[in-house]
Amino acid sequence: MPDFVLIAVRFVHYASAASLAGALLFHWSIASPALRRGGANWAPTTLALRNRLLAICWGSLAVAVASAALWLMLLSASITGAPFGRALSDGTAATVLTRTRFGHNWLVRSALALLLAAALVSLGRGRNAREAAAVRRGDLEPLSNASATMLALCFVGTLAWAGHCGAIPGVAGGAQVAADFLHLSAAAAWFGALLPLSMFLAAAADTRESAWIDIARDAVARFSTLGTLAVATLVATGAANAWALVGSAHGLIDTHYGRLLLLKEALFASMLALAAVNRFWLAPRLAASSAGSLSGLSDHASADRSSMRRLQRNSLLEALLGSAILAAVAVLGTMTPAAVMH
Repeated sequence: MPDFVLIAVRFVHYASAASLAGALLFHWSIASPALRRGGANWAPTTLALRNRLLAICWGSLAVAVASAALWLMLLSASITGAPFGRALSDGTAATVLTRTRFGHNWLVRSALALLLAAALVSLGRGRNAREAAAVRRGDLEPLSNASATMLALCFVGTLAWAGHCGAIPGVAGGAQVAADFLHLSAAAAWFGALLPLSMFLAAAADTRESAWIDIARDAVARFSTLGTLAVATLVATGAANAWALVGSAHGLIDTHYGRLLLLKEALFASMLALAAVNRFWLAPRLAASSAGSLSGLSDHASADRSSMRRLQRNSLLEALLGSAILAAVAVLGTMTPAAVMH
């Protein structure tokens, strides 16, 4: 029987790490460029959004660190069969850290977590007067820091060495780890940015300033580009990983691992369907209403806010489906891959 406590810890760790990476990426590539056109007029709203996103980053990092420590303890206890509390006192955890691939990966990711904490401290206080002035203008540049975003994506991607692909030897194993690294990073980019996008659209829909319609349209267009790149990466790397871990149609259909993988792909297809509605129906409607609003046509006011609200709701639904996918991934990580069974 699978260890449900370990599965829960893995799920929490995946979700928190993805949330951290997605929030930082949303700031860097979506929110900050879109809000630059707002200027000083929107400083109160942008500062409030900035603070909420920074709180998400800190909360996600704290949960990721705590769940990583608990994951290490649970794994150490399962190796010896000893009670959970003895894993630290009897030296088992230290042995896992120094003598196993999981332990080495854990140490590398702990160093990345420390670097991320330092980056968040720097981003939160603003490193100089120029950046502080930018925040007062409503520009989110201090939080849209590329180095912090890259650290967060690496924090997620290095989970590849803790998974099944990390156990494949030789050149083939290296290729699979690279594919898994990209797969995890792309998943975090899409899933982790959905909640910030929903918050952004809610802030835009609650304002009465017509310029926010254009800001929201720009943000949605940027997110659509990010989502397209993420989906393309997920499909390509997911197919490679599935071939390595399942190996055949027989393994996909006749094993518990393969059937759970099929369920995961069905959830992914549902996310794609919602994303398609957003990209090909709601986003064009928002763009059209934005053009009408900026031309002085007041009858577009309710239409654009309705589109933003629908985009917000769909983003939350996508996030729920993404959470279900992460739960499936957490279970799959505790199961023997179909290719190994056969």
